[in-house]
Amino acid sequence: MSLPGLRAPVFVGVTGHRFLDDASRLQLQQDVRATMKALQARLPHTPFVLLSALAEGADLLVAEAALDLGWSLLAPLPMAPARYAETFESDEAAARMLELLADGIAHEVQPG
Repeated sequence: MSLPGLRAPVFVGVTGHRFLDDASRLQLQQDVRATMKALQARLPHTPFVLLSALAEGADLLVAEAALDLGWSLLAPLPMAPARYAETFESDEAAARMLELLADGIAHEVQPG
């Protein structure tokens, strides 16, 4: 069966370290962007969706890169957002995670 114009999305999941030093953060940003751009170049007409729990550190870093490149974002959180934010050591990272959810940029997914 063929559905003209319908493009099946590619889902990419991410998980990583919560605490990154500055050198690691910079290298990770460069590597992640290069990898995402390479995927988009190979599949130029395919929508991409990132699955990220939006934890501080690598999860948020990759989520920001995905959003900058036009990807959609699904956030399977381990608990309710407000409670989850309390587990973050960085107030800035917690605020960004909540902002992404509140603005509808990230779409929260909770177990049913």
